[in-house]
Amino acid sequence: MNLGDTLQNVGGLLPVQRLERLGARDTTLPGGRPEDYHEASATALDRSIDRAWVAISGRWSSYKAALDALPETDRGTSVTRARWLLPLFEALGYGGLRAERAALQADGRAFAISHRWGGVPIHLVGGRVSLDNRVAAGRGPAASAPHGLVNDFLTVSGAQRWAFVSNGRELRLLYDPRSLTRQAYVSFDLEAIFDGPQVSAFRRLYLICHASRVNAERPGACWLDAWVSLAQQDGVPALDRLRAGVEVALAALGRGFVTHPGSEALRERLTSGEMGAEALYQQLLRLVVRLMFLFVAEDRDLLLVPDASEAAKARFCSRYATRRLRGQALDPHGDPHGDPHEDAWRTLRTLMTHVDVGNAELGLPALGSFLWRTETRGEVRVGAAIADLDTAGIANEDLYTALRALCVVQDGAVARPVDWASVQADALGSLYEALMERVPTVDLAGPTFSLGTNRDNERRTTGSFYTSAALVNYVLESALDPVLERAARSVDPETAILALSVVDRACGSGHFLVAAARRSARRAGAARSRAPQTSRMPCVTSWDAASMVWTSTPRRWNSAR
Repeated sequence: MNLGDTLQNVGGLLPVQRLERLGARDTTLPGGRPEDYHEASATALDRSIDRAWVAISGRWSSYKAALDALPETDRGTSVTRARWLLPLFEALGYGGLRAERAALQADGRAFAISHRWGGVPIHLVGGRVSLDNRVAAGRGPAASAPHGLVNDFLTVSGAQRWAFVSNGRELRLLYDPRSLTRQAYVSFDLEAIFDGPQVSAFRRLYLICHASRVNAERPGACWLDAWVSLAQQDGVPALDRLRAGVEVALAALGRGFVTHPGSEALRERLTSGEMGAEALYQQLLRLVVRLMFLFVAEDRDLLLVPDASEAAKARFCSRYATRRLRGQALDPHGDPHGDPHEDAWRTLRTLMTHVDVGNAELGLPALGSFLWRTETRGEVRVGAAIADLDTAGIANEDLYTALRALCVVQDGAVARPVDWASVQADALGSLYEALMERVPTVDLAGPTFSLGTNRDNERRTTGSFYTSAALVNYVLESALDPVLERAARSVDPETAILALSVVDRACGSGHFLVAAARRSARRAGAARSRAPQTSRMPCVTSWDAASMVWTSTPRRWNSAR
């Protein structure tokens, strides 16, 4: 069961590697046996999935036609529920799903959620409604973003952990945001599944969202909760495997740059002592961080500006996207003896220069910052953070070796692709901490480059340690939540919350700041209408050089990625 384009596992909520085995009848996953789906055998489960597919796939075309026939001002709520979503949930085992007659109550507030299955909120909206944008102008529940409405209910209710929200085109499975420092949900692209049609994609939708997955005698005891626990347990070994790949990538890059014929200037600086092995290692680390940044941003569709033209997107994807380079590196039909050319590095250098200053023809924004800033050396424009590498060369063979190491991890005897879209700041922070313990060695007689261990003493003397998600949550609950509570009780709570500053003088990967910004954004959105706003309210994090303070504040707009 390949979790492809029809599914997004936002925030690494569920254990993707194990869910892939679920489709292959791996019953070692808790809740993966046929009887856990209330079926007598694997054959019976297959038949139930086939019957559900036949029953629901035939409704898709007629539903779309009925939606298209509605006036432009009609959001399509009744048609979407009656002709499509209620039958879909019935096929998934939620028979007799009825609309709520009154708004759900939590923390003294009313939440206009359309349906409920036992204790599980299920909010079904029209096919012309965005899940992430406000539905209408003004205040109150009618103006709330559907995802934000359900997300906020989970936050304040305290009794529920799971919920569904759908507009007929997309189905999202939400998890209690209080349990995590980041937003987490699983999204299914219903249009792609049923327009395909993709029977295998529907199979995984059935296996993950079936009513048996959320049925439990008490909150926190359903099969989905067991899967979340597995994802958390898998996190440490997954990071260990990714760290091993990053170390291989660093060694391949170091070796490739030091030995390349076009790296005379780099070798001269190393020979003369102008540059030590440690300084080279720092530039290699920055290059790897740049690569990981690009992988995550691209795979989340966040790298290009939102209003980039289709032509700009096409130019970027065809020439400069790291997806293209990663694909070439992973091509099983590539030259097994390596590629001595360096066109891949030239392409990557050009992309990184554009990321600093921006390029409208490619849809790239100007990101700036020390990581991306460029400067002129002689007649050459180079990246300030990797200046010596930028003027050196590296063969495609070595660069592709590094890309393969970054993009594939070994799970036992099986090589699995890294899901960069789900990699979070806390994972990158943990990786960086581990890599600080490595000791680089350059032997110019070879020439060779290698990594050894360990620099733990230096890491301790510099106070360079990574903060775990559990500690971040604890600190924010004890330090930030009381401040937000006081601000929320003020005369103008939205203004009071937006005026708050969060300071983290040693921000590192920004784990504290990002988690604090998300908490502040949820509270500001709730204060704005006494009901939740878009679940993706962006935040601005900035550095005041004069006061040496980082500030993180929810931005005043209502729709963003």
